[in-house]
Amino acid sequence: MTAELESESIHAKQATRSGHCKLEAWKLSSGTRIRIRIRKETIYWASMEPKQETLKKPDSGQLKHIRQQILLANVQELIKKMTHRCFRICIVRPGPRLTTSERDCVSNCADLFMKSVQRVSQQYFRRRQWQQQRHLANATAAAAAAAAAAAASSSLSDNKKV
Repeated sequence: MTAELESESIHAKQATRSGHCKLEAWKLSSGTRIRIRIRKETIYWASMEPKQETLKKPDSGQLKHIRQQILLANVQELIKKMTHRCFRICIVRPGPRLTTSERDCVSNCADLFMKSVQRVSQQYFRRRQWQQQRHLANATAAAAAAAAAAAASSSLSDNKKV
C-alpha cells in the first residue's frame, strides 16, 4: 500500500505539469478512500502585484478555487506524512511486493493515523468555535456595559440641568 501511495504522489506531480492533478489512494480497511481531482490554473492577481487601480477583488469562483488549492495541498501533505510514517514503521526490507504482515501493518497504521488526524481536527474546530462564542459574548457584554455607562452619564447630565 505504501508503494502505491508513493507512486500516486509521483503521478500527481507529473500530472500537474500537464494541467490537471489527480491523486488517488487505495481503500483502507476502515473504508476511507481519498480521491482528488483538480485543474491547475494561473490566478494572476494572487501571483503578481498589480497597480492599485487595476487591483481586483477575487470573485467567489476564484476564492473557491483558491480554497480547493489549499485543501489539495493540505491533503497531499497529510498523505505524504502518513506514507513516510507508516513506511518507516512497517516496512523492514523494501522489495518488489509487500508481505501480508506489512500490508496489515500499513493498513492499521494508515487507519490510526487518519483517525488521530480526524480527532485532532474535531477538537481544534470545537475549541475554535468555543473561543469565537466567548469572544462574541465578551464583545456583547462590553457593548452593553458601554451603553449602560452612556445612559448613566446621560441621566447625570439631565439631573444637573434641572
